[in-house]
Amino acid sequence: MLYEKLDYVLAIAEEQNLTRAAKKLYISQPTLTMYLNRLEENLGVKLFDRKKNPITITPAGRRYIEKMTEISEEEQILRGELKSVQNPAQTFRIGSSRVRGHYCLPPLLRILSKQHPDMNFVISLGTERHLQRLLEKSSIDLAIGSLTEIPSSEVPLVIEPISTERILLVAHKKYGLVPEEEQEHNSPDHPYLLDPEKLQNLPFIAPPPANGMYRTFQRMIGLYGIHPKSSIVIDMMTTGLRLTKEGLGVQFISAAILISISALDRQNTLDYCILPDLPDSRPCSVAWREETEFLPLIHETVEILKNEVIPKQLYTQVTP
Repeated sequence: MLYEKLDYVLAIAEEQNLTRAAKKLYISQPTLTMYLNRLEENLGVKLFDRKKNPITITPAGRRYIEKMTEISEEEQILRGELKSVQNPAQTFRIGSSRVRGHYCLPPLLRILSKQHPDMNFVISLGTERHLQRLLEKSSIDLAIGSLTEIPSSEVPLVIEPISTERILLVAHKKYGLVPEEEQEHNSPDHPYLLDPEKLQNLPFIAPPPANGMYRTFQRMIGLYGIHPKSSIVIDMMTTGLRLTKEGLGVQFISAAILISISALDRQNTLDYCILPDLPDSRPCSVAWREETEFLPLIHETVEILKNEVIPKQLYTQVTP
């Protein structure tokens, strides 16, 4: 299948280097190169421009990742539905945005699996709009994400806030957004109130429309009349943060993802800002259908998130 080993292509797109991507995938670089050569030959197009350093993704490569990700997500839905049909009473299906899934699901599932050793779990990752669609189709039982920002649904959903995440505008220090006299105190806990005019004609790492941070980004553009010099649109905030760390653009992030880079880079590489008249935080919620047979387990999961998972996350406060 075309989407077999999609993680190989995603790793190359993220790392922009075959050697680093192979290391991340725990395979050899020649094996990864051979796979990419064979895939591009079968497709008849180049997914990456390997003549450039770093490697850049081609328009065909971007379209391939977009479409194959959709197909992969549909496969996740089908697998979950088949599992539920086979054993519905013992299968709990959780959907999560990708970043939160990376940090929240391992400790959550460790606890749930211990407390319910006979329970099967099916995990689906995607954008907030994708999670809403899964809930509406009864393909998942519980969703975790910035769900207050999704459009209203015709299917009755219960949405409960569980945490508040700090929002920051981050930039490489080379852009000089934070004055030298403020550098000593600048941190995610003490962001600098930035004059929006300083953002004119800077490159941006921008979210796509389906991303939970898209509304904040668009509101900034419209409110201040910002004209970016250029933009790199990317769905994964953690990957965008790495691009920001390399000085490729300015990015809005949920501060919780700062754990994905080293403490040294957090301190020495990035500036942290907020903007007037823009929110400096956003809620994270859980959602489920009003009619569900898993209500006790959902309530248990919410309590685990609030009491044992969220308190250990950076720059995130539990909602009372």
